[in-house]
Amino acid sequence: MISLCTHAGRYKRAYEVFTDMKRRGFSPNVATFSTLLKGLSQIDDWSKHSKQLVNAHTLYEYYADHVRSVKYHEPDNTKELSTVPLVFYLSILGEVGDRQKIFDVFFAMDAEGLFAPDKYLFCSMFDAITKCQERQSDSSNEVVPSNTARSDAKYVWLQVEKAVQKQRGFELDSRVIGAAIRALTRGRPNDQVLALDIATKHLGFAMLGERATLRLSRFLTPWTLDVTLTLCNTMQKYRLCVHFMRQVIERLDLDKPHERQIVDRSHVHKLLRAHSALARRGSPDESLQALEVLEWCLENDVVYQLPKLRPDRQTYHLLFMTCWRNGDWILLMQGFELMTGIRATSFHDPESRTGTPQAATATCTDSSLSPDLETMSFIMRTALATKSLNQL
Repeated sequence: MISLCTHAGRYKRAYEVFTDMKRRGFSPNVATFSTLLKGLSQIDDWSKHSKQLVNAHTLYEYYADHVRSVKYHEPDNTKELSTVPLVFYLSILGEVGDRQKIFDVFFAMDAEGLFAPDKYLFCSMFDAITKCQERQSDSSNEVVPSNTARSDAKYVWLQVEKAVQKQRGFELDSRVIGAAIRALTRGRPNDQVLALDIATKHLGFAMLGERATLRLSRFLTPWTLDVTLTLCNTMQKYRLCVHFMRQVIERLDLDKPHERQIVDRSHVHKLLRAHSALARRGSPDESLQALEVLEWCLENDVVYQLPKLRPDRQTYHLLFMTCWRNGDWILLMQGFELMTGIRATSFHDPESRTGTPQAATATCTDSSLSPDLETMSFIMRTALATKSLNQL
């Protein structure tokens, strides 16, 4: 009944059912607390649910009492000494930006034993810290380094490392690694260096000049790859972003279905942004490398039917931006042909001016895109930069 109420958005009624259950002499267990806190964690705008936030705090206190009772009467009850309610409560605290309560919950747990933080709790801690950071920088589109966020994320990661060494059966997983990298990315340079160290140590990336591993790490997932590329671009280590992504592409075995999901269009966009940033710094040949990446996407989409890898309009525009910054008119036109399926020379061929534009002789995609104003803007800017106006 509580679950149905929360799914229907009737949070007040769900809490009334909980209160009535206690009044009638039924003792709530871990499933009760988990269900109610999970339901409350689905609230998006807490400014409109201040009463439910008070109820969430009260539920946590009730659950803390329940845990103390279980420890005294049934210290080996693994089912009731669960971190699941705390995971949902931390999610709520992250949404409202209550950093102090986040760590009050963490410090109230046991250092070892059944009620010590597990990988789900650590992951929730990192996510809550990240949400607090996002609330602090809502007024700006840029990532704002935070002293508080720095110490928080770094401290939690140190506790993760201690748990790996001391807690029996505790193992890292990709979700914890990714959440840690994401939280540390928003810190100071020293914390970003720590995040980079985590990426190289646990995800198998080799730094520039180092020998790469032969196989992809078992912790490398779309999530961990995404946060690592974001880290490199945030640190403005664009060459490292390209280096890491190249390592993944070279080691992918797309004949294995599970490896086809590792790289998608969002990763390619981060790679192309890195190429564009390097081109802006004056690095030559970035447009050629960017075009090769796009062709790799098209070819593998044709072979393996990977719609998540298939280039979209933004993919082409990132390529065009790189060509513009490199002053590369020829490769921009090649990208234009791949995007539209139209031969670029048809626009200044006297024989085709009165007819329809000629199709490109060969293209890797059946889903051509029509150019828009942004497309033509990049073409015009590149033409002006390369003095190729006669080609238009």
